[in-house]
Amino acid sequence: MANFDIGAGITDETVNQFISVVYTKLRSQVFTGSVSGVEPISKMEVKVSWDVEVVPTLSFKPKTQKDAQAMAEALLAGQTNPPEEAEKHKADHVKALADALVTSCFELNVPKVKLTVSTMAGLLEWEETVGLTVLTQILVDGNKLTIAPLKVTNTGLGGKIEWAVNEVVLPELRKMIPAITIPAFDFEGISLAPPLPFIADGRAVGLVNRSRLGAPTLPSGFPWPESQFSLLLKPDFIAEVINTVASGLSHPLGDKGRFTVLLGDVKYGATAIVSNIQAKTGSVATELDFSADVTGNVRAGFKPYFPPFIAPTIGVNYTLNSIGKVTGRIGLKIVNGNILQATTVEVAPIFLQITPSGGIVEWVLSAISTPLLQALSVTLVPLITSFLGGLSFNILEIKDIPPIQIADQTFTITPGDMVLNPLEGNAAVTGKLSLS
Repeated sequence: MANFDIGAGITDETVNQFISVVYTKLRSQVFTGSVSGVEPISKMEVKVSWDVEVVPTLSFKPKTQKDAQAMAEALLAGQTNPPEEAEKHKADHVKALADALVTSCFELNVPKVKLTVSTMAGLLEWEETVGLTVLTQILVDGNKLTIAPLKVTNTGLGGKIEWAVNEVVLPELRKMIPAITIPAFDFEGISLAPPLPFIADGRAVGLVNRSRLGAPTLPSGFPWPESQFSLLLKPDFIAEVINTVASGLSHPLGDKGRFTVLLGDVKYGATAIVSNIQAKTGSVATELDFSADVTGNVRAGFKPYFPPFIAPTIGVNYTLNSIGKVTGRIGLKIVNGNILQATTVEVAPIFLQITPSGGIVEWVLSAISTPLLQALSVTLVPLITSFLGGLSFNILEIKDIPPIQIADQTFTITPGDMVLNPLEGNAAVTGKLSLS
């Protein structure tokens, strides 16, 4: 079962489109180059040149646990002089590394790279055109997303070219891939744990939980929507966002009037306070149920016709309550193109009751209570209904990715064409991404 409050995903197809744009604009600046170094076998200072002749592509396909286990064992076996403590707990290290490979690693394919290794004197020593597969890990530190190339693999390379790939080209490749700043999720009064990256089937995913819920999890084969990017939110998390915002909301509503009964005239003033608004999950992920309390008081003055001219006004006080909780539904929608908003879509019929307080003559109560309640129902109930029906809460603003600097070019990723639908018990915002 999935366990996350917020999940954001982007498809490998979309990222590959972005790579193609970057490759076209920066081919001569980033995808070709050279660097000097000392070749470990001959101990000669050499120049390594590279030319990525075909657009690189990546695949967000998680490794199987079996393949990850074998790769982890091979990576650890290749270490020179590992710490003694690491050797003692090698099985634990293998498992931890294998788990990381399954959840956060993917492959970057560079299908055609021309590599040239020459001495500083300009004498050509080695040249070969190869295809490279780069084991790459996605990491999140705070709100920084980093794509870290870990190891280049390829069969059939000579030792000198293999050295050039892993000791020279790989560090340069790390420099080429910038850290991406992820717009922070910020919800007032709600503590979130740091996001965790996952590689799902065809997607890179970031998952976030409320701090008290522990680490997020994502089951294999989770059915993400078919869109360039997806943002999923758990309804009970949205409910907590609403409840946190509404926790201090206490809205007074006033009404006053007069009416005539058989025995005299009545003037009244009433105050109703709407408070304790609480949202909870509803029957579908894009709607929530809510409840609220209505309390207050009514002050009435009854001036009887008998005896004439000298009768004093009799003061009457009532406490005011709704019969049961006021209830309704809140619907989610996208407004202004990029804001997920919760807005009241239905308020159930409201019924009020008044209860006399203090010592009051029975015949006065019997004369005015029923018509007073009727008057309040006609005037005050619509005010309460209108107030609750006009509630809206901005849940989340879906922002542009801050500018990404690669060489002398600046790129911005902008989400758009967003739509909202329920998905697997979550509210799913899907849309397109543009790179400019």
